[in-house]
Amino acid sequence: MTNPFAQLETSLEEIRLKLDYLASEPKQAEFLTVQQACQLLNISKSTIYKRTMNSEIPFYKLNIPVKVRQ
Repeated sequence: MTNPFAQLETSLEEIRLKLDYLASEPKQAEFLTVQQACQLLNISKSTIYKRTMNSEIPFYKLNIPVKVRQ
């Protein structure tokens, strides 16, 4: 029988690692331009902007251009 505390500790460690990743500085290579996202998703530029503004697609503004996470 597995130790439930060991399972809990493993789950908490996985959560900690995910939180550390999310808190880390995003890297430039992880992002697409709007044009690249349009080509990848086969949708229009206006649809990309609409979905980012509706929080359907996470995005970051790096300098001026909007970048979409891959």
